Amino acid sequence: MNQALIKFIILTILWLAGSPQQLLAQNLIKGKVTDENASPIANAAVSINGTSPTNTENDGSFTVNHPSEKIPELVKASKQGYMLKDWSFNAGKLNIIMAKPQSIKGRVLSNRTVPIANINVLLFGVRGLEAVKTDLDGYFTLSIPSSMSINENSKFIVYDPNRLQGKANYEIKIQNQVVYLFVDIPPLPVTLVKIKTEDKQTLPNTKLSINDQTYTSNQEGEISPKNADNFSRFKVQNYYIKNLKYDEIANTMEITVRNLASAETEEQKAISTIDDKKVNLSIAYTSLTEENQSIASNIASLEARLTSGENISADERSKIQAQLQKLRILLSENEKALGYVREQAKDAVVQLEALLSDQIDLNKETQKELKESEKDKKIAQERAEIFDKLSKRNWIIFSIIVLALLIIAGLFYISNRQINNKKNELAEKVGEINQKNEMLEESAAIMDVKNKQIKEKNEQLILKTEELEEKNKHITDSIRYAETIQQSILPDTLQMKQLLPEIMTYYKPKDIVSGDFYWFSAKQNTILIAAADCTGHGVPGAFMTMMGSSILNQIVKESSITDPSQILELLNTNVQANLKKQTLQGLRDGDGMDISLAKIDLTQQNITFAGAKNPLYIVQENELKYYKGSNISIGSTLKSKNKKFENRVIQLQGGETVYLVSDGFQDQLGGNHKPDMPRKKYMKTKFIQLLSDIHPRPFEEQQAILDRELENWRGENNSQTDDIVIIGFRIPADLLKANSPNSLQSFSTRSW
Repeated sequence: MNQALIKFIILTILWLAGSPQQLLAQNLIKGKVTDENASPIANAAVSINGTSPTNTENDGSFTVNHPSEKIPELVKASKQGYMLKDWSFNAGKLNIIMAKPQSIKGRVLSNRTVPIANINVLLFGVRGLEAVKTDLDGYFTLSIPSSMSINENSKFIVYDPNRLQGKANYEIKIQNQVVYLFVDIPPLPVTLVKIKTEDKQTLPNTKLSINDQTYTSNQEGEISPKNADNFSRFKVQNYYIKNLKYDEIANTMEITVRNLASAETEEQKAISTIDDKKVNLSIAYTSLTEENQSIASNIASLEARLTSGENISADERSKIQAQLQKLRILLSENEKALGYVREQAKDAVVQLEALLSDQIDLNKETQKELKESEKDKKIAQERAEIFDKLSKRNWIIFSIIVLALLIIAGLFYISNRQINNKKNELAEKVGEINQKNEMLEESAAIMDVKNKQIKEKNEQLILKTEELEEKNKHITDSIRYAETIQQSILPDTLQMKQLLPEIMTYYKPKDIVSGDFYWFSAKQNTILIAAADCTGHGVPGAFMTMMGSSILNQIVKESSITDPSQILELLNTNVQANLKKQTLQGLRDGDGMDISLAKIDLTQQNITFAGAKNPLYIVQENELKYYKGSNISIGSTLKSKNKKFENRVIQLQGGETVYLVSDGFQDQLGGNHKPDMPRKKYMKTKFIQLLSDIHPRPFEEQQAILDRELENWRGENNSQTDDIVIIGFRIPADLLKANSPNSLQSFSTRSW
């Protein structure tokens, strides 16, 4: 009680002794910042109508000096880990709601397959959310409140004012937590590119990259590209692209650039930002206005039908009223979005006013200086009045201080008496404490003995742990050496590319060593390629891969057999013979491998395929075809005696894309990244669709897409399920020409 009274007196004195500016403070707006659960947020920066940011207190409250006779029109709030969701101004108090952000990933595609780069995407429904641009693969990322969900009724605007007239129509689809916007934007051809600086100067002899193909401009700064359109990827060497402008009539793209070494002024940055915002607001306002007019027209039509006296059944009337209710809700949401656009327009006006205020006419500045003398006189008078007020107030403060000192002296006397009484009570308690201390000392001695025993056990555990770590290191070192040996049996990718320039070996072991492997051999006009999946993975699977690769080399080199079905029969026989001892002893059965084997005959211009459960995929004339392998595993004694390995012959035309795969990718578990949700396999159907989507791309890009798809499906906390091998290659048309085996001569001596 005494401490509270003293604190009250001191605070009262400090308030009365405050600065004159506090007495004169006016035009204050108070408010509070909370999260979606109404919990206060401290240290959030709040700005109203362009004022300097003010930080909130621990209870989320804030006070902002604000120009008189103005209500809040532009409100901004920021804090690390939060974003502005909404605000309201009622009864002179500003209430701001912030939310934890979540990232939403999306992609813009044309014709459902072609990514659109550097196009603007805007989402309605959140105050302060700006438009974002897509990357080179058409992907974009939006930060929205964690409580907000994106569905197929969410409103987006997809636009590019320089390459597209108006906004793009789109169809929305959400798959695997990714928002796909399928836009209807047919690419328009670009036959001429002009490169200019910001001051309209042409740039001759300048390197320009279009879709990774490099050109050099002529003396007029112009380039005539091949296979370019208004949504191609443009990059100018040593320059930053400031603007792209497409002329649909002339099929011309004009590129405005700035030298990377030159710095943009703050005024230029501000004007550029305001221009971008003006375009965004114009497109958003036009889109929403058109949609509101369409909704209002539909509402009027339905209401007219209800009131027309037409004979309408009760069921149909109920459906019309439900449709009217949905249209009115949609109209209300659009009105909110229009309100947000108007706020952004006011923000642009505030920024323009700030720019204009920095360019006030010199004559007005001179007039301001002439009025300074009059203001100085007025300030002197105000200071004299404040001084008089302070003099009167100081007498009051002095009286209060004297009274406070007297009260403190009285409280000190009372407290001193209470302290003496408590000393006597403490003396009695000290005796009791001493007795308890003796008991604690006896307990401490017992604890010391127990601690010593625990310490000895810990030392024994440490020794055993060190022994286990040493053994684990030896085992890991041995497996690492086994990895080196396994890598040495795999074909050399550079030599494979000498025969097939476009080839991909996507090889991802689950552990250090793998149970999957790929094999390659060539002679004269024949190329043999295989992808195999052995029983198990890790060290047991690695032994099987070495045995399988060795047997394949013996069959092809010693017997010169090139027929795929015969090779698989001999491979099956040899693997069974090698595993016969284990089978007879009853230790294991069913060990072996699944394999897909393709023979490319350049003379006959065809592919002969045979498989042990593993398939072959081939893309001909932009259509992916699937060839199953025989339902027999290599080395297993469980197979039916009547089943044999069969050849499938595929005639080639040139330009085909072929894939030989194991089942590791399609069996990868994932999809559901929540801890309480079960994981599921990627599945063959989804894998076939993935190959169909990516087959036109370069193989380096295909490998990157496979990596990204695998990581996204697996998730951060899930491990790889199985070993993976995917061999992809294209058949060059020139290899199919008659009498063209020369390209194989240098490789045949080594491999066969």
